[in-house]
Order: sequence, then structure tokens, then C-alpha cells
Amino acid sequence: MDGPGDDRWRAAARLGLLTLLLTPVTILLHELGHFALPLLADLPAQLHPTRVSGGASPGTSAPSWMIATQAGLGPAATVLMSLIAGALFRRDRRRLWALAFAVAAASRFLVTTFYLGLRLVVLALGLPHSGKPNFDEYNLARALGFPSEIAAAIATLFLFGMLFWLMRQVEKGRRLIYFVAMAAGVVAGNIAWTGLAPPVLATLS
Repeated sequence: MDGPGDDRWRAAARLGLLTLLLTPVTILLHELGHFALPLLADLPAQLHPTRVSGGASPGTSAPSWMIATQAGLGPAATVLMSLIAGALFRRDRRRLWALAFAVAAASRFLVTTFYLGLRLVVLALGLPHSGKPNFDEYNLARALGFPSEIAAAIATLFLFGMLFWLMRQVEKGRRLIYFVAMAAGVVAGNIAWTGLAPPVLATLS
């Protein structure tokens, strides 16, 4: 339930705006998760708005466990943010900011979900697959030596499970409009962050 006097349309508009504003925050915290490894290991790296270069990135001479750790710290931060914000919203459903934060954080796994869907289509059609994507779950799986599809499936299940759980906490009559508002906020937030943030946020040398 929302604050007194709030109608669902006004609440949805507020939710969309909150998601727009919080999406860049979740992206930055996700990337700071990756950046923690080079920071702690004293490795040269650069923090960009949507990625970390250097450190123990794939293709460097870093051992596989460091590559896996750097790749996994971003998704770990995303899962933690989603769960904490989701729990806060569940405790008090007037906290629309917590709902927005949880959805914005979980949306980091949309790339993985798209990859998994594409891989399943390729497999179903019997087409060859020779691409080498560059996203967290793929790099984590490669570094640890297990199929990227498994990591992608886990991330996808978390994304849909989190969205299902969060929407169950919302009043039935508000679910669709809230979902649409947050989806629009995620898209706008990603566009705003990638378009307005400086190309390099921090450098370790």
C-alpha cells in the first residue's frame, strides 16, 4: 500500500522516476564490486561507467581465480542489492524507493537473459556458435571452467524469481502499471547514465 492520498497513477509515475534515478546508482555499485578486486590486489585498472578494464579482466595474465573473482563480484553486488532492497520493501510497502532499487539492481541480469535466449535459439536451430561474449556471467563461467549456459540460467532464474517475488508484494491492481513504470525507468536510467557519465570514473596505476 502507498501513502495516503496517492492514487495508483501518481504512485506509478513516482516509481518510474525513482527507478530512473536509482538505476545509475545500481550500475555504479555493480561496477565498484568488480573494481574492488584490483583495488585490494593493487592491480592497474580503470573504472568506466559500465565496465572495469584492466585488473584481472579476461585476456590479462592474472590467474583464473582472480579473473573469476573480479567477474563474480559485480553480480554478487547485484544480488546483494536486490535482496536487501526487496526485503526492505516487503517490510514496508510504502517504500517505493526500495522496490525501485531492487528492480533496478536485478535488471543487470537482462543481458545474461538475452544471451541465454539467443543460445537456446541457436541450439534449437542447430547453428554453429563461435562468438565470445564479454559479460560477467560468461567470463565467470569461462574462468571456472564450466558452461556459460549454466551461469546464464542461474542469473536468469534469479532475475525472474526476484521480479515475481517483488510483484507478489504489490497490490494486484497496481502490478502491471508499476512494472511498466519501472521498465521505462530502467531503460531511461541506463540511457542517461551511459550518455552523461564521464568515460573514466577512476584509475588505478
